[in-house]
Amino acid sequence: MNGYHEFVFDEQKREFRGKFEEMYRAELLEQFDSWGQDDDRRLDLRITKLLVDSLEPTKIVDIGSGKGLLTSFLDGPNRNVIGCDVSETALAIAQARDPHVVYARLPDASIYSLVQFLFTSRQELGEIDVVVMSQVLSYINEWKNLIDIVFAYSSGICISLYLPENPIGFVKDWSEVCEVVAQHGTISASLWDSANRTGYLLATR
Repeated sequence: MNGYHEFVFDEQKREFRGKFEEMYRAELLEQFDSWGQDDDRRLDLRITKLLVDSLEPTKIVDIGSGKGLLTSFLDGPNRNVIGCDVSETALAIAQARDPHVVYARLPDASIYSLVQFLFTSRQELGEIDVVVMSQVLSYINEWKNLIDIVFAYSSGICISLYLPENPIGFVKDWSEVCEVVAQHGTISASLWDSANRTGYLLATR
């Protein structure tokens, strides 16, 4: 379960590494499952799906879709879903899981690449109902700018995020995420699960 950690963070230097493609390739060789991504019993997946479904969206974008389990949960009749990730290996697994979903590979997790992806997604879908970011904000340096940009392209945003004590990632505090989102939209649901150190948020423009 923890085989992924060395690819994500340098604990000695307390720095983000972000070697996700290498991580997913190692998964296949060493038979581990980063973050339990293949576990469909995960509470965060079910809560995120409930929040997204409450908007009754037809056009959904999932940023940082990984191996696509959540993305496939969000797919359904009369829904168009687009996912993206930086890992070609993860996206191949995701596409095999649900061929109905459209996936795009990002060259990196820079704000430029993410804006390009959102622009292309809106061209394909028209107005986006909700952008989902599950367990990814900590890996995006310019996450505050990304939230601002998401509201320019989408009517809604759904965020779930695990934050350990003394986090190495770019997000340090859940309340800060809520504050940034509140500057751009109306928060309709916000929850901090202290037992699992995971926050959930749904907001609309």
